[in-house]
Amino acid sequence: MGGRDADALSRRKDRVLSAVIDDYIRTGEPVASGALARRHHFGLSPATLRNDLAALEDRGLLDKPHTSAGRVPSDRGYRYYVDRLLVREPLEEADLFRIRQALATRVRELEWFLHQTAKLVSEATTYPALVLTPRPARARVARLSFTPLGRDAGVLVVQTDTGRVENRVLAMPEGVDARTIKTLADEVSRDLGGVLLTEVADRLKRSFDRHARILEEIWEWLSVRTAEEEEPVLYGAMKLARQPEFQDVERLRAVVESLEQGAVVERLFGAVPDQGTTVRIGREVPVEELNDLSVVVATVHAGGHPLGQVAVVGPRRMPYGRVLAVMEQVVDEVSRVLSWL
Repeated sequence: MGGRDADALSRRKDRVLSAVIDDYIRTGEPVASGALARRHHFGLSPATLRNDLAALEDRGLLDKPHTSAGRVPSDRGYRYYVDRLLVREPLEEADLFRIRQALATRVRELEWFLHQTAKLVSEATTYPALVLTPRPARARVARLSFTPLGRDAGVLVVQTDTGRVENRVLAMPEGVDARTIKTLADEVSRDLGGVLLTEVADRLKRSFDRHARILEEIWEWLSVRTAEEEEPVLYGAMKLARQPEFQDVERLRAVVESLEQGAVVERLFGAVPDQGTTVRIGREVPVEELNDLSVVVATVHAGGHPLGQVAVVGPRRMPYGRVLAVMEQVVDEVSRVLSWL
């Protein structure tokens, strides 16, 4: 989930740091030693608790706003908390039921299903969610078929291992009948099953040169399709307005506009491992305009292949235990539903 850049603390200081961060996540207010002692029964003297807070501040794990007697977590403190102290918040049966019910649908088209998943994540976490669906360049051929339309044209259909279906109306070359093209499509489907779309055009040229006239339109079309990029989509953007960190309308607008830019979101998703869930906190977020946010990214798999990515975006003060529990449960359910791929 990220680098463990702070040395391990004593068990007592771990408890104190965890309590400060839990309280700050819950209230959004700097945490003072007196309030901390009242809410948590550490069995420490006031002087010892103040010393521990000072030591955590010296280690760069807590900050002390100039206008407050309390302390707030630093990016480094949040990182230590997520990597070492965090306990996943168990989801209630009602939450599990809603997630399973929402995903209990027959998947006819992968991109649609991943977008539904992002909406579900946004609703369950109460934060905005982003989805990045698979690029055509990463997809592999599952089936290629041809259906005649009258005497002069037909529909070529390419299905991929991600569930994507592409179709194109092709004019039949002079002197070639529909049966010939249908037979050729079946032959191509058998020979190129499992081949990356980016490699199909070249394989068509090498393996089926005798049908160059027929296939010319196909490989030109595939070359254009695989060069296209999928645009990330943002759901629940205005959920940020509920957070005290984003009461400034101009700040909220700037964040939302950044999250709607494809290039920005590509950087948020970039360099994320294909397995597990990744948490980026504050300055770890690779976009300067979003350095006061946290981003939790998960990759959806099926059949051993990464199919797309979903991310939750929120303030650094987000309840990581619940967000991670929701993300991991949803990804597990999605992978189970998509196990047919």
